[in-house]
Amino acid sequence: MRNILTIDVEEWYHGNDFDLPLQRQATLPSLVERQTDELIELLGRRGARATFFILGCVAEAHPDLVRRIHAAGHEVASHSYNHDLVYKLSPVQFESQLRRCAAILRSITGEPIQSFRAPSWSIVESSLWALDVIRRCGLTCDASIFPMRTGMFGISNARLDIHQVAPPDAHGPALMEYPPAALRLWGMTLPYAGGIFFRLLPYEVSRRALKSLNARGRPGVVYLHPWELDPDQPRLADLPFRQTWYHYYGLGSAKAKYSRLLADFQFGSIRDHRKLAAA
Repeated sequence: MRNILTIDVEEWYHGNDFDLPLQRQATLPSLVERQTDELIELLGRRGARATFFILGCVAEAHPDLVRRIHAAGHEVASHSYNHDLVYKLSPVQFESQLRRCAAILRSITGEPIQSFRAPSWSIVESSLWALDVIRRCGLTCDASIFPMRTGMFGISNARLDIHQVAPPDAHGPALMEYPPAALRLWGMTLPYAGGIFFRLLPYEVSRRALKSLNARGRPGVVYLHPWELDPDQPRLADLPFRQTWYHYYGLGSAKAKYSRLLADFQFGSIRDHRKLAAA
């Protein structure tokens, strides 16, 4: 069973848990090339491929990084242009960012962009209109709906399996949804394959949950950010405790845990999964 690995390519300070104004971001060091290059090297050693959801502003500033991701055989995908929450944008603003990012990525790779993930999983119940915008822009795969409601993102009791979220019609092609791997126990949802949830849980919990999912014939969608593998990134000391904890917790052990995951399971991209499903 080949699982699906997804990477959100953004600067270490882009997360909405920081909520830093653009003026503050401009004063901080850029680490995205070094962090992502180290991740590309790790994936190469493990023989894994991934879908890299890249912010348009990062691609614009670092086009050679996008070329290296593409040359390594990974899928280049959209993470919107800025790291803005979808539900804080109008449909016109969201479509503008989506088209701008896709145009930048296509100009670098020479290939159409097929997959998208919203910053911070920000397609929620109030912003489901975004799915029609994604289809109107010609994209065929979305990975933006988190199947658990938190203070910032997610939809309670959203489907856990890979599924068609919208059929083809006059608005665009069919749209497939790729939610992150999670399980439901006693009425609760437990995400176990990415981000703060993966960093919080003992590795064996995530390994067994993913193995159980594979035993039922289903691949799991794993996600991470390149900055999660960099415990030496700067510390922003003037943030509230919650934001500091959410971003920095577990960074010291994350690289070792993801390395074990890559050794214990096989991984491909969303594009690889679509090709296998169509074969």
